[in-house]
Amino acid sequence: MQAEEITLEHQALRLVVYGEIGAGKTTLAMSFPRPLVIDTDDGLISVTYAAGGKVDGTRMEPGGFRDVEAIIKYVRARLDDFDTIVIDSVSRLCTQLISELTAEHAKAETHKKRPLLMENIPEQIEYLGNQQQIDRLLVALRQTKKHIVLTSGMRLDEKKNDMHCIDVSPKTQKIIGEWANIVGELRAGVVHPDLGPGEHRVLHTGTGPTRQAKSRFAELSPRVVDPTFEKLWAPVAERMPAPQKEES
Repeated sequence: MQAEEITLEHQALRLVVYGEIGAGKTTLAMSFPRPLVIDTDDGLISVTYAAGGKVDGTRMEPGGFRDVEAIIKYVRARLDDFDTIVIDSVSRLCTQLISELTAEHAKAETHKKRPLLMENIPEQIEYLGNQQQIDRLLVALRQTKKHIVLTSGMRLDEKKNDMHCIDVSPKTQKIIGEWANIVGELRAGVVHPDLGPGEHRVLHTGTGPTRQAKSRFAELSPRVVDPTFEKLWAPVAERMPAPQKEES
């Protein structure tokens, strides 16, 4: 561990974008520079098609947590090859990892002795293990100093009057929300006179009772219209120190 100055040069975006199917979450994620995609949804065909058949990025598909750890090692060894790491989607990744934990625990001798264990249904210990996995993963990704984008499906939190939120367990939702510096619900086909003519994609980042959202940048709240990496990064880029010219 090394001490470092607190400057914008050592910071990056950590974006969580969730929404309904077809809202454009993957499209937004792939607008970020030089992405490495941890692809659990196999949903890159539309982005690749729209780009003319090839995207400037790399894709890796994990089969479980051991593969996720291998990807982290791969990234650490090749930090100059990527500017962004995308998990598309974190909701699917959580489901995949919980299923893996459940299957492994069901085979363990200590679990076989528990008559109430339902082999294919995760119990509290699996959810706790998954929370620890996601927390470790997010810390490891943050330490790369790269932009990070997590996409997610949307669910309704019935305990909070059907508030829109990330489609993961409540404890994992809290871990992800605290880790991110932007959390937003993306909606497509929004028509409003204040947004200009036609339909728009809107990333809602304003905190409120109807959705889980936050932004550490006042300029990006309560919403970003037709969001791209450039729009989300602009408040930070404007405050970056100008590069020093080399003396001749």
